[in-house]
Amino acid sequence: MHVHINLHLSGMIAIADLAKIGHLIQPDTYAEGDAIPTTGKSTLSSPSLTDAAPTPVVEPSALSAAAKASPPASDPNEIDAHGWPWSPELHASTKGTTKDGLWRMKVGVSRPDPKPGFPKTTETPSSTSTPSQASPAASGATEPAGSSPTEAPASAAASQEDDDEFAAFREAAAKADAADNAAAANVPPRTYTDADLGALCNQAAVKMNDPAPVKAIIAEFVPAGEVAHSRNVPADKRAEFVKAVEAKAGIEFAG
Repeated sequence: MHVHINLHLSGMIAIADLAKIGHLIQPDTYAEGDAIPTTGKSTLSSPSLTDAAPTPVVEPSALSAAAKASPPASDPNEIDAHGWPWSPELHASTKGTTKDGLWRMKVGVSRPDPKPGFPKTTETPSSTSTPSQASPAASGATEPAGSSPTEAPASAAASQEDDDEFAAFREAAAKADAADNAAAANVPPRTYTDADLGALCNQAAVKMNDPAPVKAIIAEFVPAGEVAHSRNVPADKRAEFVKAVEAKAGIEFAG
């Protein structure tokens, strides 16, 4: 004999099913349709057996997806690129990092300086390193004669000239100087007369309050055998004589 009882139904339906079972087993004791007497609280009517909702079944794929979605707790000993471990007083509670590998700071908190030895670099200098591909030596290119690695490009020089607001003034001044030099080159040397040399010697003697130094200069320029007088200074040496007297007396002869 097989008896099926649906335990997921309400407690009263389960008791009715038990009454049918009792009638089949002991027909003299239990009439069909009689309720089975119970003492105390029936375990069949317990909410844990009859009224409890079915336990949801979780698929393994859902568990793996949830595990991937929730990031693992960060290691408290982990440090950022500047050597700082995460600190609740300094860093954001999300424990997120920037693209540079630094903890995100709390709002209003300034980032501290890197610890000694940080940030670390993965590049190590090598004594056998080859020249950079961008350098002329690496590419085999040779620089033009007279060029210098530090020579500024022509465009940079042009931009500097454009920024110089006095470039026009300097250009005009250079042209004026060139014109003056050309005019001076075309001016014939001055010719000093006997009267000019006499006036010069007297002016120098008055300035030095002594004619003796002037006489000494005259003696140097007058040919031997002639009287030491300024009129006897040769014509080709008179310009030099004037300069010597001016220098000795500290004057400039206007003529």
